[in-house]
Amino acid sequence: MTARSWVRQLQELGGALRMVALDLPGHGESDPAPAASVEAHAAAVADFLSALERGPSVVIGHSLGGSIAIALAARRPDLVRGLVLIASCVKLPLVDSVGERLVAYLPGPLRRLLFFSMVKKVLFAPEAPADAVTITMQELRACRPETILNDVRVARAMDLTEQAGGLDVPTGQRRRWAQASTASARARSARAHRAPALRLGAALT
Repeated sequence: MTARSWVRQLQELGGALRMVALDLPGHGESDPAPAASVEAHAAAVADFLSALERGPSVVIGHSLGGSIAIALAARRPDLVRGLVLIASCVKLPLVDSVGERLVAYLPGPLRRLLFFSMVKKVLFAPEAPADAVTITMQELRACRPETILNDVRVARAMDLTEQAGGLDVPTGQRRRWAQASTASARARSARAHRAPALRLGAALT
């Protein structure tokens, strides 16, 4: 997914908070990472936040983004004032079912359909606003196949159990993405800025 997945939050909360959304390495308009991992993504985000020179921030992550936020807080606690984690985990459960192995033999289009159907159920609560679901799923479907494959590999390889156990920052968590704030706010013009290896997707002042 890309920074555009956060457009609803940027629009509705931008009047009260300074919010920045970014494209992780290899996502959206950001440069690819030579070796993708949760730790490498966390290091890139740390460089990005340091370049902003805004002090400690509340970092929000959805799915793999939440895991990266945990790694960031463990790696650079000086940059993180708090965490908001949505549909995130420190380690994926080990699954080795007959059904999963059989999926590999299905035709490509059917595998893709099943993948996106599963992702939608995992990432979004039933009460999630339809437009938020639509935006995020459109962004996900627009991802390059190699980006999705890398994200799956990164998620399967990660184990942040020890890092998460040592965190000392306020943390809020939702099992799945639900209703965002409904306070009305007028969308302002987003400005783009290139930081090393990352693309600033949107910034509202």
